[in-house]
Amino acid sequence: EVMRTVVAMHTEVKASNVTSAGGMSSMMGGGGKPLTIEVRGDDLGRMAEVAVEVRKIMASVKGTGDVTADLFEERPELAYTVDYEKAARAGLAPAQLGNTLRTALYGTTISRFRGMGRDDDITLRLQEPDRRDTVALGQVRVRSSAGQLVELQDLGHFGEGVTPVKVVRKDKQRSIAVGASVTGRALGDVYKDVEEKLHAAGLYSRTDVSLVTSGTVKEQQTLYGNVGLMLVLALLLVFLVMAAQFESFMDPFVVMFSLPFAFTGAFGLLWATGTHLSVPALLGLLVLVGVVVKNAIVFVDYANLMRRKHGMDLEEALTTAAERRLRPVLMTSLATVAGLLPMALARGEGSEMWAPLGRAALGGMLFSTVITLVIVPVMYHIFEFARRKRVIDVEVG
Repeated sequence: EVMRTVVAMHTEVKASNVTSAGGMSSMMGGGGKPLTIEVRGDDLGRMAEVAVEVRKIMASVKGTGDVTADLFEERPELAYTVDYEKAARAGLAPAQLGNTLRTALYGTTISRFRGMGRDDDITLRLQEPDRRDTVALGQVRVRSSAGQLVELQDLGHFGEGVTPVKVVRKDKQRSIAVGASVTGRALGDVYKDVEEKLHAAGLYSRTDVSLVTSGTVKEQQTLYGNVGLMLVLALLLVFLVMAAQFESFMDPFVVMFSLPFAFTGAFGLLWATGTHLSVPALLGLLVLVGVVVKNAIVFVDYANLMRRKHGMDLEEALTTAAERRLRPVLMTSLATVAGLLPMALARGEGSEMWAPLGRAALGGMLFSTVITLVIVPVMYHIFEFARRKRVIDVEVG
């Protein structure tokens, strides 16, 4: 945004293009435009028409900027087309004609001049004016299989046209990339609007070209799925480890009950600070899975200790655990919060990458601390009361 503001002050600049090559774009998408749609097909003309239309649609969506299309740059071309039938009658292969034409244009080393200090190659080719004259090129001769000299103009014809400077291929198809930067809105929201307009324009239903999403938005979609899977695995592993340590399935469930509220605090702080949900923010939720449960573990473990070794009843054990574990819970939580504050409040270079992670973890820690001191004792009492009632019912029955 700073670069765009500075460039806009110079009226002599006709057009500008800002490409981000740092932060999450380089980490996930290798740099370039965060939102990129590739137009793939075989007909370059139709691909260029669709690419121009995609560029117009992207530019019309709120939040996009620096919309560009990597249209093929063309340059003049002189092509020689072989008449295969005439060449076959002369006993010549197309490769022989090509080698002769290459010698006329680029030259062939036929000998070496051995001087006093160095050796120089002797290259044979047409003079500069003749290399640009189709008439002179047509008069270049090649020896047929019968030993006769035949001019190139008798075996084919020259034609002028244009050709692309480069042809980009993806998955064995020609490709034109249309990209845009995203400012002021979440990348996912902008991509959703672009997709809707592309579908409304019927570009996805065309059979001559295909549209493929790439860039950071594609990598983000893939990473969302991977982070979601890691989150589920983390929850499962944490539960199994606690079940083995507590030798019970009820206590781990009570501890895990604090996680949904921690996620609520994380999303709440992201919303309050205007931070979009991103991969770093999801990684912050992944960090919460291992950090938030420790306060609940301290409380539940101490309550179990009071009941088993000191013979306290349920209410007394919960009250004692709440009083004696208050200081350790606050100390560990405040220490974690203090460590997350610099990351959450970062405004310098690279902060767009790490600040969402810090804010998600910070919001989860603050809210989960309150939940540990209030909700966890209540849930412990409810589940223990339900377990007792079930045992009594079984004994009476």
